[in-house]
Amino acid sequence: MLAVTAAGSGFVAIGSARSADNSAVGALWFSADGKKWSKQATRANGFDKLRALTALTAWKNKVVVLASRRSWETSDPAHARIWIGDLAPGSPSPSASATRRPLAQFVGTWSWSGASITIKDDGTFTYRYLTMVQCSEHAPPCDQGTKMGGKASGTLHQGRTADEAAGTVVDALPNDPAGSSITISREPYMAVNITLNKRRYGLFCEPGANRCAGHVGE
Repeated sequence: MLAVTAAGSGFVAIGSARSADNSAVGALWFSADGKKWSKQATRANGFDKLRALTALTAWKNKVVVLASRRSWETSDPAHARIWIGDLAPGSPSPSASATRRPLAQFVGTWSWSGASITIKDDGTFTYRYLTMVQCSEHAPPCDQGTKMGGKASGTLHQGRTADEAAGTVVDALPNDPAGSSITISREPYMAVNITLNKRRYGLFCEPGANRCAGHVGE
């Protein structure tokens, strides 16, 4: 296997398999839990003729693979191929009891640039941010930026789309009063975008991610 990504109700992986003439060709697998994998049929779309796979990504119900027809000429545009397909119709679907709740994809602690937001299963959230004072005006400790001094909370509910959550911030923030509206939307590359009163607060990285949406974490 060369690459794996979350897709649909599980994970999709691409890599190489042995063909009838014992050469390596493109192959695709699906797993509902990341533990058990099943090889997927690729139909008569040329995917099994690919000799070199370069990259894999998935968005909603689409899977995209960048590849080449010749493993020794991957940089030649004449041999480059982009394979775009729907998630396999036969992919296992989660049972009714295992179906994700509306806000499941937002649950966890998202962080970036001196701030974090922790979202729970019931939609309640806690937003924390650094508060700093100038050493020229206050006695130590000052201007350290090591403690989350600010705190605000609220509750989220399903937004206008499946990739959006909306709600209200109960507490006042430095530039926004109590009762401000908050919108959180999922973004590509393990991130969420947070907006308060239609003003962007920024992109926050997925729990446990070292890199997201162009950010490089610590």
